[in-house]
Amino acid sequence: MAQPTATVTLTDNRISGDVFADGYGSASFANKNAGTGKTVSVSGISISGTDAGNYTFNTIASTTADIIGRALVVSARASTRSMTARRPRR
Repeated sequence: MAQPTATVTLTDNRISGDVFADGYGSASFANKNAGTGKTVSVSGISISGTDAGNYTFNTIASTTADIIGRALVVSARASTRSMTARRPRR
């Protein structure tokens, strides 16, 4: 089964006025199970733009996020049985 994907917002410590955009290839949880403070692995981080060449940067990072359990509604449906048929005797 594929790892559940996540969406992250990248932040950086660029010098004020420098111009570049940062992005990432993928972000995913280790598993699909609900929980809080779960690790999210981010990979394929890249930067591009006018001042990108002035920086070295990491290509992977991690953060934490929550997977909230989904509410499940279980319902029952009445079924009918005809009582006109006789049951065989034992």
